[in-house]
Amino acid sequence: MTHSQYGQDNFVINYFNNKKDGYFVDVGAFNDGNDTILLEELGWSGICIEPITGAYQELTEKRSCTCLNVCVGNENKQVDFSENVSNDSDSGWYAYTSALSGVVESYSQEHLNRISQENKDWNGKSVIVKKQMMTLTSIFEKNNSPSHIEYLKIDIEGGELSCLQGIDFTKNTFDLISLEANYEHETRPCVDLLARHGYAPFVKLGVDIFFRKLM
Repeated sequence: MTHSQYGQDNFVINYFNNKKDGYFVDVGAFNDGNDTILLEELGWSGICIEPITGAYQELTEKRSCTCLNVCVGNENKQVDFSENVSNDSDSGWYAYTSALSGVVESYSQEHLNRISQENKDWNGKSVIVKKQMMTLTSIFEKNNSPSHIEYLKIDIEGGELSCLQGIDFTKNTFDLISLEANYEHETRPCVDLLARHGYAPFVKLGVDIFFRKLM
């Protein structure tokens, strides 16, 4: 059984040979953390991070790991965050475009155009709210995360590079990193940054690229 869109959760479980005591960090977990929920059921510990208010509330009801309602990027600061929600008050917070929510300064024009069109098509709207941004290094330190983390997943709608820039790779290492890769112009700088720290891509599932540490 898989909870992930393209079977990413089963891929990770198989990669680690059903390991039962790993540590994950799920950046952009949405309302259930579907890429890491099976890891938690196997006995892994970790952190799920989700800035969307409604999604975070549901996440805390479904997951027993640490859950944080913050944005992740290259600085610790307040940022404008675009929450894409429904125009229909009877449907609650969720809209078709909710998963496209993100830090405004990280959006490309291409992504903004996509959100605008899909909001029109699916009766959604974008609401700008203030959110706290934290670097992953700050989050690791505050939550006493181990220096070696088995799996880091990042899916934050154009903010992937900023997120990676907020990691002190001299303090933390990873066995496996996955990034959402929607647009080549956003993905290439991420690949280059990870290469400088010894990580190389080796498989793509759907829109997610997986990287592993080179020996």
